Amino acid sequence: MSKPIILLDLNFTLVSDSELKDTQRGSFAQKIALENYRQWLVDLMRPYTVLLCTVRPIRYQAQTLARIAALTGWQPQEAYFNSTGNWRGYIVKAAYLEQHIFPKHGTPDAQPYYAIESSVYTKRMYIERGIPAKSILQGEVWTALPFS
Repeated sequence: MSKPIILLDLNFTLVSDSELKDTQRGSFAQKIALENYRQWLVDLMRPYTVLLCTVRPIRYQAQTLARIAALTGWQPQEAYFNSTGNWRGYIVKAAYLEQHIFPKHGTPDAQPYYAIESSVYTKRMYIERGIPAKSILQGEVWTALPFS
């Protein structure tokens, strides 16, 4: 069987300091310009196909991806940003699966996936679709991906 495709959450997963956004002054774009990422997670994911799935609005996609590349030297193979007005991650990300990811990469019975996701509701949605999912706890640093 092939290596799993990683479905990667952005805020509170790849972004290491998401909790600071509420205390920072400035526009959302200014806050993105200050955010940092978990380099150790990037390093663990390098050998895998990674699909970044976020509810962050699509108008911040270019800025976010440029910031990730500048700070980590890495980019996900694909990135799905929110073009709807819906902020419920489990609904937005379920649509990514059904409309984009499964048609392109296959369903979980044909292609293994693994989700690294902060939201309990979105993790539940992934698990209901046959995709294992795990969160990174505050202060936690992994030495290997959970499925490796």
